[in-house]
Amino acid sequence: MQPHTTNWTVVGLSIAAGIVAALQIGKVPPAIPALQQELNLSLVQVGWLASIFNVIGAVGGLLIGGLADRFNYRRALIVSTLFLLCGSLAGAFSPSPSILFLSRVCESFGLVGAAVSAPRLITAYTQTADRSLALGAWSIYIPTGFAIGMVLGSFMVPWTGWRGLWLFNTIILAAYLLVFILATKPTALTQQSPSASPWLANVRAVIRTPGLWLLAGIFACYTVQWFALTTWMPTFMSETMHYSIPSAALLGALIVLVNVTGNLSGAWFLHHGIGRWWLIAASLVVMTVCGYGIFASDTAPIWKIVQAMIFSAVGGLLPAALLSAIAVHVPSPGQVGTANGFIVQGSHIGIVAGAPLFAWIVSWVGTWEDTWWLMAVMGTAGLALTLILRHIEIGLLRNRVVLKG
Repeated sequence: MQPHTTNWTVVGLSIAAGIVAALQIGKVPPAIPALQQELNLSLVQVGWLASIFNVIGAVGGLLIGGLADRFNYRRALIVSTLFLLCGSLAGAFSPSPSILFLSRVCESFGLVGAAVSAPRLITAYTQTADRSLALGAWSIYIPTGFAIGMVLGSFMVPWTGWRGLWLFNTIILAAYLLVFILATKPTALTQQSPSASPWLANVRAVIRTPGLWLLAGIFACYTVQWFALTTWMPTFMSETMHYSIPSAALLGALIVLVNVTGNLSGAWFLHHGIGRWWLIAASLVVMTVCGYGIFASDTAPIWKIVQAMIFSAVGGLLPAALLSAIAVHVPSPGQVGTANGFIVQGSHIGIVAGAPLFAWIVSWVGTWEDTWWLMAVMGTAGLALTLILRHIEIGLLRNRVVLKG
């Protein structure tokens, strides 16, 4: 069932679901010193506290996506937001590190659930002509929520402590959930169960689709680069460019946030007929070139910052292009959630691998300059996968023309 017109209110609320979910990622970095002091956490424990979101996504994205396809559109997003809300509330009152870790696991299931459920709701409420634009706009959720969470935490933790930050996030989630429930009353679109196929059959269908493997692989190549740079850029600026820690943190948040301009530009380009493989290829080439310039020893500090901004902004074209391609490659509309889970899993594998790989290179060679080759390897691999994706999509389009004829 397709809507007569695109409901941009529901599209906006679906994007907001992703943003409030990603806030729960961004709230941890500025709270690290307070968490270590109060709960006596080691650096390794804090690292796991921050990355557990990504580990759950990397391991269980496909499975959670398959389960989401067994719910109706509206209910799946409500349940996901409830997981986030309960996790944040439990975390605020955690008496020990173990309870705090369990609360983060609860939040992580909510994040992945929102990441696979919201695009299904967007698809249900958009006309075909608007779908690329809407799904491209959806790609802003991670950088937007991540950056807002970092800035919000930087201002709140000195005043309220980390528990106050967790409680404030709980209030944000509760307010969002109330608005979403009131604004999206059950309709034929939200109440339909999108998949009558068994859960395992949906998973099998998705993993047998070559295009979805390529999309997940390209996303992994991208997230290795982007999350490695955004994770370590504040440290790099502090150690090599002698920025103060607060200044480096705010610049780091700005580098994350400019990724949104690329996401929105990618959505606009797609809506106006620019081929997604051109957007993907341009992103990977620019990220590789800038990745070299950022860490080159003879680059002036101001140009390192400028190139980091370009790296993140142009790189933002890629998620918009990739997410818009899911509808092209998914075996059937009832498997959109499973397919989204598969793509999310690929992206989170890259997130989990990126920062440790980067740190290992720096530790191994002893300097930041030689990290450029990680960018080069990931960029080249992503470009190769993009060329194969282009070949497959041209074949799909030809087959559809023949079928229509």
